[in-house]
Amino acid sequence: MTDDQLGEVPSWYAWKEDQADEAEGELLASIPLVYEEALRHDHSNFLRDVEALAKQPYRTFPTGASRDTDEGKPDFEGFLSPLVLTRFGEYMHHKRHMPDGTLRSGDNWQKGMTKDVYISSAYRHFIALTLAHDGYKSEPSEESLCALLFNIQGYLHELLKERNYLGSQPVNPLPAA
Repeated sequence: MTDDQLGEVPSWYAWKEDQADEAEGELLASIPLVYEEALRHDHSNFLRDVEALAKQPYRTFPTGASRDTDEGKPDFEGFLSPLVLTRFGEYMHHKRHMPDGTLRSGDNWQKGMTKDVYISSAYRHFIALTLAHDGYKSEPSEESLCALLFNIQGYLHELLKERNYLGSQPVNPLPAA
């Protein structure tokens, strides 16, 4: 069957309909898929993917809009504190100011530092936090906590890049210090 014969039906869909038995055809017809999204599916796994989509819970809003549920997805809003993120953002912005008066980009740290740099700095800030917690004179604990958060995030960032987490393999891996 050619695209001209299909009219508005995408050719992959017609191909699968021709190949599917009646039950598969009913399943395919019951699940709306956007054409661009469906193009990403391998035809040999298409039915398996469609069946998996059919089993996913979804919700319908009073407007008629529909969407899958949050089931099985990370709850970033619940996991992260807006207070902490705001204070951390203030800390990071302050640290952008260079001694010569210039302002480095906010993502400068993502260019890469060795894990040794992060762990050494994290340890210093943990000691400062512990001293402040125990009542000894030290830097404010908010500064120590923000610095720890930065160093832990940086260490984890480098670790995830090393193992290509979510395709994040570094273009230029850093040598060990």
